[in-house]
Amino acid sequence: MSQGPDDLSNLDQPSIEDGPAKAVIQHEEALAKLAEHPDDIDAITNQAKAMVSMGGGGYARCLLTEAAELCKSRDAQWISIRLQTARLCHNEGLAEEALELLEGLERISDPKTGNAVLMLRGRCLLRTGRFDETRKLIGDMVRLGKFGNSAQTLIAEVDAAEGNHDRARSRLEQLLKSKEVPDVARASMEFLLATSLDRIGDHDAAFEAARRANDILAPEFDAAEFEAETDRLLKWSTPERIRSLPLSSDRETRSIFIVGMPRSGTSLLEQIISAHPMGDGIGERFEFNMFQALLAHRTGLPHPECIEAGDTSIFDEFAAAYRTMEKSIAATASRVTNKALGLDLHLPLISRVLPGSRAILLQRSPLDNLVSIFMNPINPKSLPWSCSMEGLIAGRRRFDRLTEHWHEVLEIETLPLRYEDLVDDPEARIREVLEFLEIGFDESSVDFHKSSRVVMTPSWSQVTRPMNRDAVDRWRRYERHIGPLIEAFGE
Repeated sequence: MSQGPDDLSNLDQPSIEDGPAKAVIQHEEALAKLAEHPDDIDAITNQAKAMVSMGGGGYARCLLTEAAELCKSRDAQWISIRLQTARLCHNEGLAEEALELLEGLERISDPKTGNAVLMLRGRCLLRTGRFDETRKLIGDMVRLGKFGNSAQTLIAEVDAAEGNHDRARSRLEQLLKSKEVPDVARASMEFLLATSLDRIGDHDAAFEAARRANDILAPEFDAAEFEAETDRLLKWSTPERIRSLPLSSDRETRSIFIVGMPRSGTSLLEQIISAHPMGDGIGERFEFNMFQALLAHRTGLPHPECIEAGDTSIFDEFAAAYRTMEKSIAATASRVTNKALGLDLHLPLISRVLPGSRAILLQRSPLDNLVSIFMNPINPKSLPWSCSMEGLIAGRRRFDRLTEHWHEVLEIETLPLRYEDLVDDPEARIREVLEFLEIGFDESSVDFHKSSRVVMTPSWSQVTRPMNRDAVDRWRRYERHIGPLIEAFGE
């Protein structure tokens, strides 16, 4: 799922904080109904909706595909299911699959749904680099009288994607003059503007645009409570307790978890592994958010204590659901990466549900990492620390503490890796990664930028170029604005 100014839908991505209790109950009620009536379309779509709310969009897509096949006609329900499935495909980086699902859908939809179809098609075309087709579609929307803020923002995204940042800047600044732009849309525009201003070289104005965006989105954040939660998790996860936790019977070795902060190089590493003949990537899949919520509900215990109360049958259920999702995207690869944000919190559960999996613990220089997070839209519902200097410091400290601890205590294999080492000596580090994955060296991983694979994160323009150091020491452009970060992490 994208998290950047060139694809802003992630600001609306459901997270486990969006009413988890309601979503869990809806999921369990739908599951019970399906046990008696497995072809109940409403129950299938209700289960899928609950899964999306909990983070399980990948598995939900599989269910919606099944529900669409059960529809007897191309009625409003079929159209709605198909559009929801296309959205999930887009979120997973399956842009071509989304375009296929959207084909002709606007012609049989009501006007509001038809407009949503056109906008989603435009985003898919943009991400696949088909800029001329994107502009043509926008022109069609203008002729149909559907040229609102979303369409104008999409034009600015095309301008930026083509490298015309002056034109993108002018368009966005004009749009932001309107007082009628809703807050979330305004934040999206500000992040887009920050990116174009950065590319132009107006770094003070870029930082100010990002600050305005973060101020709009910022949730309440209690740094002391956040640190106390980290302390509790670390205190609970002793080596003895970890070894005593129940295990699933799944022993497949194909699942690889790239554990990193936002904007830390996870997309680059995913592209490197996916370029290997035996590798593939499923992007950011949040199924373990869903598993955590379901496990807490069924055991009546919070995380992480609920892991102790789990058993093989529950973990086997989770493993089967993960495999279904994983194979629906990457059916044949021997190694399949998942780079979801927040995996550092879920590694203990991952290690029990998928004990044959491996984790790469990716770190980037704190100042470069945190400045990049601040300059790009990160879902504040999932990562409430991402919108302020105080929060950024707390988020990075938690990540460092947890990943260091997991490397010491977890029974699954883990590989620490620094982003800067990867870009400074790419072939040596790529060999190290591939050896860790036991798939052997292949030149295609060094030539990852030649891959035709679609990347849905804001790093897409970087992973389509050869390895470079352009992102190293970029924090210096913003040195005058980030005093708290420099004080916390030094340089």
